[in-house]
This record gives sequence, C-alpha cells and structure tokens, in this order.
Amino acid sequence: LGLMTAMASMGLQNNSLTGSIPTELGLMTAMTSMRLQNNSLTGSIPTELGLMTAMTSMDIGWNDLTGTIPTELGLLTAVTSNGWSHGMSLHGNALTGTIPTEVGLLTGLSGSSIYAFAPPPSSPPNPSPP
Repeated sequence: LGLMTAMASMGLQNNSLTGSIPTELGLMTAMTSMRLQNNSLTGSIPTELGLMTAMTSMDIGWNDLTGTIPTELGLLTAVTSNGWSHGMSLHGNALTGTIPTEVGLLTGLSGSSIYAFAPPPSSPPNPSPP
C-alpha cells in the first residue's frame, strides 16, 4: 500500500476494517485526503502519518484506536477546515493523554474534531457521508 506514493485520496470509511493502521501509509506523501472513519481499526495512531505533509483532511474517528495523539501530527500543516471537513477528526476512539502542543501548528483548523478522549459509543450517532 505504501508504494502507491502518488495516490491523492483514500476513502475506506464504513467498511468494517479491522487491524491497525499500516505505518506504510506515511510513505504516501502525495495524499491530501484520508478517510478511515467508522471502521474497527485498533492500536495506536502511527507516528509515520506525520510524514504525509500534503494532507488537508484526515478522518480516523469512530474506530477503536488507543494510546496518545502522536506529536508528529503537528507536521500536517496543510490540514484545513472547510464547509464539509473538520480537517482532522480523531473523535470516537479511546485515546488517552494530553493533546500535544505541536497540534497548535495546525493553524488552518477552526473547530477541528480533536475531542478524542471519551471511549466510543457502540455506534456513531451520524455516520459521515461517503
């Protein structure tokens, strides 16, 4: 998967995917939009996602992710909020710890979904549109 370095968009939401987020995704440096929400992904958020510096929108909410938010996500300075995207959505997981100060580098966000610390409910209240 990581060899697909020219891929700009990935939409795998609502697919009942299991397992961890592959670290190789970090090699996909042309990726601007990644939607993995509403699956059953487990494990921690890979630090390698911080290498995807072209990313403007990342939604990995409503999974079963654990651990802390990697400081490397602060490198995703192209992430922006707009009318249909929160820019970075991590909510609906079981993340712990504090929000890294590096997230403050994401100046394109306004109202981002980094409210990530409550355990997810049994199902999301409103699934995101495809």
